[in-house]
Amino acid sequence: MEKVKTGIKKLDEILRGGFPKSSFVLLAGGPGTGKTILSAKFLYSGAVDYGERGMYVSFAENHEEFNHYMLSFGWDFNELERRGLFTFIDFASTSEEALENILKTIVEKASFMKVSRLVIDSLTALSISVGEKYKVRNIVYLLKQLLKQTKCTTLLIAEVPIGQTLVGTGIEEFVVDGIIFLELRQEGYEFKRRLVVLKMRGTEHDMSYYRLEINSREGVEILPLVEVGWKGT
Repeated sequence: MEKVKTGIKKLDEILRGGFPKSSFVLLAGGPGTGKTILSAKFLYSGAVDYGERGMYVSFAENHEEFNHYMLSFGWDFNELERRGLFTFIDFASTSEEALENILKTIVEKASFMKVSRLVIDSLTALSISVGEKYKVRNIVYLLKQLLKQTKCTTLLIAEVPIGQTLVGTGIEEFVVDGIIFLELRQEGYEFKRRLVVLKMRGTEHDMSYYRLEINSREGVEILPLVEVGWKGT
């Protein structure tokens, strides 16, 4: 199976080489767990290290905020846009009536730009405008099928409210090819981030929990819990 490097060395090891090419992966976690940074690293590394075009579709933050935030990690997405390696689409305001056109726009742009890596942020913001859970599942399934035609590898971000055990809405995890779960756990007087790959269809993967660190040096760094004195359960 052809693999797509994530840009994060330890995550590639966990996934036995990276994401399966053309897979549709749910990246779920609560506020502050590192979803945006991890997905941005996936796009930035793809462009800089492998010359692969990426696209970020946002239903949450605007273009300027995203680019400014990423510069704090040394990732110049403005430069990647000038080189034709990155596209940002802002759908911060949407409605159920406009949804069909939005999905069509995402797929058409991904196909036209020959995008290899796609991030959609977030399913949670998108589902607010839809309402019923069965509609959310239908949208995820339709989007997955449409994107398969473009052969791009997709990260679909989902917010998990603090204290909730369901990943996403509790429906779309049965549709996606893979699930990566990020969470904050209390350790003494601090909260620490950790990551686990719960599912990756068609490939073996490590299902252990790992510490996830965000820093200005690497952006995202994944470490074994035992190496950083993990005491939680």
